[in-house]
Amino acid sequence: CDECDAYVNRCQFLGNMSQSGGAIHCDSGSLLLENSVLSGNMATWYESTNGGGLYFNNCIPTMINCSFAGNISTGTLGSHAGAIGSGSFESFNATNCIFWDNYPTQSASTIGNFVKCIVEELGGPGVTSVDPRFVDSNGPDNIAGTEDDNLRLLPGSPAIDAGDNSAVPIGALTDLDGHARFVDDVTTPDTGVGASPIVDMGAYEFVLGDCDADGDADLDDHVILDGCLTSPGAALGVGCACLDLDSDADVDLRDFGFFQMAFIP
Repeated sequence: CDECDAYVNRCQFLGNMSQSGGAIHCDSGSLLLENSVLSGNMATWYESTNGGGLYFNNCIPTMINCSFAGNISTGTLGSHAGAIGSGSFESFNATNCIFWDNYPTQSASTIGNFVKCIVEELGGPGVTSVDPRFVDSNGPDNIAGTEDDNLRLLPGSPAIDAGDNSAVPIGALTDLDGHARFVDDVTTPDTGVGASPIVDMGAYEFVLGDCDADGDADLDDHVILDGCLTSPGAALGVGCACLDLDSDADVDLRDFGFFQMAFIP
């Protein structure tokens, strides 16, 4: 994008390569990026203040509910980062976003404005650096930036019910899967900003009971639930931890009740 104002919502940028800004290059203008994933992208220019996922120069990027994972900048000179790089060290705004496992660092800019974000190796106001617990950020093939990457959230993720409701634009009320943005996980304490239900961080809203991690609690998950149901206090079976929805170390009728709340026939 050169001298333009770009709006991007509910998109995936997987496995792209460029000299500067592996997925997105914004040079003059503005960029609003929402509910999107940037995974496994690479910037290759050796002397640039590069960003493997996003590069901006004379541009004002704003990111809301986005997930950056496995992006790489291979530069050896200047200031470069896996997730975000800037030619003139301008500021950017990131709210309800996750930056994890990008190399060599998450951001080359020291003046980025992070609000209610998870940023690996970066602490401070509005930021936590704990593992976001993606389902499988580089997928079964162990290659970031391919179609099997799964940046949805596992149960117990610190990103669940942890964002800032006020940052979600009126016109962006669904996640990357098309599901509602404000869904309360009854098993997770609210740590975000606003009245319940509180938006999650990242591109995907956590779906209670989504045991096969395909973005919904449906008949496939119901089959798994049937095989996991036990009497109260019985030990969890193999592969059943995702259905211990009340976190009491078993899968029983109470969990079935929680599942019914999220079930999509």
